[in-house]
Amino acid sequence: MFFGFITGYLLGSIPFAWIAVWLFKRIDMRNYGSRTVSATMVGVLISKPIAAIIGCLDILKGLIPVYFGKTFFESSGLSSSFFAYAAGIGALLGHNWPIWLRFQGGRGVSVVLSVLTVLFPFGAIYLLVMLGLGKLFRAGAIMVIIALSTMPVLSVLLHKPLPDIIFLLLVFLICLIKRIEANRESLPDVNKRAVILRRIFWDRDVRDYHHWLHRQL
Repeated sequence: MFFGFITGYLLGSIPFAWIAVWLFKRIDMRNYGSRTVSATMVGVLISKPIAAIIGCLDILKGLIPVYFGKTFFESSGLSSSFFAYAAGIGALLGHNWPIWLRFQGGRGVSVVLSVLTVLFPFGAIYLLVMLGLGKLFRAGAIMVIIALSTMPVLSVLLHKPLPDIIFLLLVFLICLIKRIEANRESLPDVNKRAVILRRIFWDRDVRDYHHWLHRQL
C-alpha cells in the first residue's frame, strides 16, 4: 500500500505543464493566470494543441499507477484494491502538490478522471457528463465540484463497498482543499468570505474569468 502511494505520488508530481511552458516560453507559469500547473494555463500561455497533449500526459499520470496496481496484483492473486486506492490518492496529491515545484501544482481534475476510469467507470462517465454541461453553460468549475461532492452519495445509493465510498470522499476533500488553498495565494484584506466561496465554486478569486486567466503577478 505504501509502495503504491509513493509510486502514484512520484508519477503525479511530474509537472508536464510547467515543463512545457518553461521550454516554450522560459517563464514560470505559477506567476501567471490562475497560477495552476495545468493544461488550461498551457492553452493560455502556449497553444490549445499543446494543452491537449499536456492534458493527455496528466491523465496518464493517474492511469498508469492505478491500472498497473489493479491488474498486476489481481494477476498475482493478491488484493489489488488498497494498492490501487493508495496509488490513486498518491497521484492526485502529487499532481496537486508536486514536490519538485514547492508543492504548487494543479487542481487534479485530469488525474481524478483517469483514476475513476480504472476504479469507478460510472464515476468517470458522471464526471465527463458534468464537464460537458459545464462547458455548455460556461460553468465548468462549479459542475466539477458538484460532481465530486455528490459522487460519494451516489456510491452509497449504488451500494458500493465502504472502501469505495471512503476513497471517493477523500478525492472530493483533496480537490476541495486544493481549491481553497489555491497554491498558497494570500486572501485579500477585504471580502475574504466571498473570495473563499469563489474559490470553492468557481475556482478563482474574481468574477471575471478572462481577467483571471490572463493576469500576471
